[in-house]
Amino acid sequence: WALENQRAITAAAEKRVVCSEDLVRFHEEQRRLMAGHWKGLCQMKDERIRHLNLQLTEHTDWQQVGVQMQTEASLSHELQCLQDRHAELSACRPRKGDCMQELKARLSEAKAEASELRGAEAEAKVAAHLCQTDQVRGLSPME
Repeated sequence: WALENQRAITAAAEKRVVCSEDLVRFHEEQRRLMAGHWKGLCQMKDERIRHLNLQLTEHTDWQQVGVQMQTEASLSHELQCLQDRHAELSACRPRKGDCMQELKARLSEAKAEASELRGAEAEAKVAAHLCQTDQVRGLSPME
């Protein structure tokens, strides 16, 4: 009786082992199939992405890439910026004109002074030459 009881327990344990082994094989097979399924889906998506990139490359005008499309809003903004800059420059112009007149006056004064200095230099050279000539003749400068 005890032996029969022990055989029944052993048989039940062996059945559990076989079931556990089957369950392990089943889960491994499921994991392999799921991995294959997702790998296939990823490959299909990668291929679709390659195809779309190829289409994008074919339909892209690479000379226009980076060129901003002009919209009514962007044109309006650009006009406003140009008008603001025009107003700034228009406000500066009278000040620049006054400055220009002042610089012209200073230039005229500098030219007149330079002309006077050249004249004085010429007179000094003539006087120096006369002094040298008088000294060569033996005349004193005061005679």
